[in-house]
Amino acid sequence: MENFTTSDYYDDYSYDYNDSSLVDYMEVGESESSFSLFSAVCYSLIFCLSVSGNCFLLWVLLRQRDCKTTSGFLLLHLTTSDLCFTVTLPFWAYYHLHGWIFGDFACKIISGAFFLGLYSYMAFLTAMTLDRYVAVVHAVSTSAQVRRKSCALLASVGIWLLCAAVSLMETVNSETRDDGFGGIECVDSSQSLTMKLFGLYLQIGLFFLVPFSIITFCYVRMGMTIRHCRLRGRNQALRLFLGIIVGFFICWAPYNVMLFLHSLEMLGVQLLNTAGWREAMPYGYYISHTLAYCHCCLNPLFHVFGAERFRRRLPVPCKTSSPGREMSQNLSTYASGQPHASVSQQTFV
Repeated sequence: MENFTTSDYYDDYSYDYNDSSLVDYMEVGESESSFSLFSAVCYSLIFCLSVSGNCFLLWVLLRQRDCKTTSGFLLLHLTTSDLCFTVTLPFWAYYHLHGWIFGDFACKIISGAFFLGLYSYMAFLTAMTLDRYVAVVHAVSTSAQVRRKSCALLASVGIWLLCAAVSLMETVNSETRDDGFGGIECVDSSQSLTMKLFGLYLQIGLFFLVPFSIITFCYVRMGMTIRHCRLRGRNQALRLFLGIIVGFFICWAPYNVMLFLHSLEMLGVQLLNTAGWREAMPYGYYISHTLAYCHCCLNPLFHVFGAERFRRRLPVPCKTSSPGREMSQNLSTYASGQPHASVSQQTFV
């Protein structure tokens, strides 16, 4: 992870999500300090919202023992992934302002936790989407519920092992070094251009294009199924599906576009060497990173306001209309993993 207050070492590109090599066009000065302050404030705000929201979800899941159901089990792991990612944000917020002061060991551990939370989030979100798709589009019997739980357990173990293996590489490659201005930076020490490009396109393909394609397809098919059902509250479900797709796209599309543009620059594409591009890249970098980090707030947002079983546990009562309440009851039925007799009884989140 590079220091956000330096600008002379960016020829050593690191493809991690805290890489600031995209801001090498900025001169050290007032504008960069303003961007660093902006990022630090946003990261701190995201940290507060994510910790409170995800801890609330975790508390409800454990209190109601919903983790025994397929949906609750996957949601528990997704919430854990969000928290794993979130706990690293205060370190990066401080890093934006003052450089890395936590030592080489902390650099490796925080970088590893960052990527473990990030990669597992993408994987568990995709797994939850596929589970919901099966429950809504393909009516399942009671015996199939047992198979779903077994598949969820095996998938969870496989996801954590795979993500831990991938993030271990980031842990090993992370190290601290002098930034040339009297400070310390936490950076990716890998040097091979081929490996950097491989990691870059792996992130774009495996951790954005593939999950986004699966999520979009599954929720569109679920929406088409729901539209043909005589179910009160189906409009709320359709809006919720649209919100999930749009929220995922807004969080991750800008950042991955920035990664792709930077890969073109690394390959020597002259189109990106114009003055206009160089002026726009710093703004795109900070905005896209802030949007990407907001993903850890989406999970609590959709579940707290989309399911009555979570709203009932809120400190402040949340009133719902009759259709909304019926919709929430359907959502709760899905989360409990109960078998459904017909499509009209399927639940959606």
